[in-house]
Amino acid sequence: MRLFKSLSIFVVSLFYLPSSTNAFGLPPSLKTEIVHSTSANLSKIDSIGHHVLKYNAEFINLVLQSDLPELLKKEFILDSIKMAQMGDNMGSHILEAYYNLVNHLL
Repeated sequence: MRLFKSLSIFVVSLFYLPSSTNAFGLPPSLKTEIVHSTSANLSKIDSIGHHVLKYNAEFINLVLQSDLPELLKKEFILDSIKMAQMGDNMGSHILEAYYNLVNHLL
């Protein structure tokens, strides 16, 4: 639940925080708590990437060992890699948004 709360604050901040550092006049203690909480939960989000790569490697191994036609194997593997790339790109967007959040709050 705490992760959901942090992510919610994080996502809302992307759309509603002003470009100045005022951050709607939030108390400094709340700003610090938002940054601290979000920072602590980013590592939980990042661990998802590790699992994706692990399962992706297992999936690729299964495909390579299957009796599927070579062109179908290639398509499955390339699609799997493409999805991993999309997840990695999402991680970059999350870090950029986190940077902007901290920039607005502190």
